Amino acid sequence: MVKKSRYLREEDLIEALKSKEMVAYQVLNDIYAPKLLKVAKGVLKSDDAEDSMQEIMIKIWNSAHKYDSSKGKLYTWMLNITRNHTIDILRSKKFRNASKDLDLETCIHLVDAEKNISINVETIDIKNLTLTLKWEWKEPLDMVFFQGYTHAEAAERLNLPLGTLKTRLRMAVVELRKRFDE
Repeated sequence: MVKKSRYLREEDLIEALKSKEMVAYQVLNDIYAPKLLKVAKGVLKSDDAEDSMQEIMIKIWNSAHKYDSSKGKLYTWMLNITRNHTIDILRSKKFRNASKDLDLETCIHLVDAEKNISINVETIDIKNLTLTLKWEWKEPLDMVFFQGYTHAEAAERLNLPLGTLKTRLRMAVVELRKRFDE
């Protein structure tokens, strides 16, 4: 039994999670959920992020026994669950169809939100570097790496053969590596 405190060492938290102790659930909700919500909002860019947090927390809770500390930190593992879950939501037909059926008021807010540029310190250099790429490289790169499209979905959306899309992505990555190393 782990000491009931919201401040646990990582090893104690992992033990509590695997034992399904309530203190672990409280720590997840109090400390980790707000951080994971920011990640979910970064991927989904909508109120769907808040809705998905319940599902993400349940996934973390139910799969705690699969966590292996030799493969990385607990927080990194939870980030991967969050990222994968939110990308799955983006790729779902329901999400894509819902985003097509926006009312006028929502569209106005989306346009206004796009004018206000939010800066993510972790990706600022990469984003700036991608702005200088050729258009035929930039658009597939943006769709696959920043919007969560699969290669097949991006190729279909851009009316490109899959091989051409993959070649453009590879060329973009090669060019970014050159520029990043400068």
